[in-house]
Amino acid sequence: MVKTVTNRDIQFTSFNGKDYPLCFLDEKTPLLFQWFERNPARFGKNDIPIINTEKNPYLNNIIKAATIEKGRLIGIFVDGDFFPGQKDAFSKLEYDYENIKVIYRNDIDFSMYDKRLSEIYMENISKQESMPEEKRDCHLLQLLKKELSDIQEGNDSLIKSYLLDKGHVWFDFYRNMAMLKAGQLFLEADKVGGYDLSTNSGCIYLDADMIIT
Repeated sequence: MVKTVTNRDIQFTSFNGKDYPLCFLDEKTPLLFQWFERNPARFGKNDIPIINTEKNPYLNNIIKAATIEKGRLIGIFVDGDFFPGQKDAFSKLEYDYENIKVIYRNDIDFSMYDKRLSEIYMENISKQESMPEEKRDCHLLQLLKKELSDIQEGNDSLIKSYLLDKGHVWFDFYRNMAMLKAGQLFLEADKVGGYDLSTNSGCIYLDADMIIT
């Protein structure tokens, strides 16, 4: 559960037992788009692997944002098993639009947000077992125990679990992690260029179907 508390003039948001200061947003705050592609092979091996059709001009929307907001960094947070030529196409996009920065998930350290899956399951099992029998969800309890026993050695990690099924949950989980990192994403990926960005910089997340005018 995320909660917001106030300490003097500074506001914090709490995630996984840790407090994070909320950052002020201004005309220099970076914009962040996200494209996690489960099937890069549906694109050309030397093309930018982001959908860009007349109906869904997602790549054009990002480029338009970069053109209008030249004073801001425009991040594209990406993940997928991209072909070398597709990565080269991303690099060319950065060259053509100097404020666009492609940030690969693998280049960012999210370990501070990780937790052992077994701990999460044990906490929920203990919560169920502590309830009076008439209030206990026996079906859920058995399901939790089964999923606990199914955790494979070397995969006892919350973060790793979200990499196994590359669907909406994969996308949503890392969007949340990226927003906790905020401007730090650009610094960790060494994608700041000549832009002024502090370690406490915020970040504005936009879906790729959003159009800036």
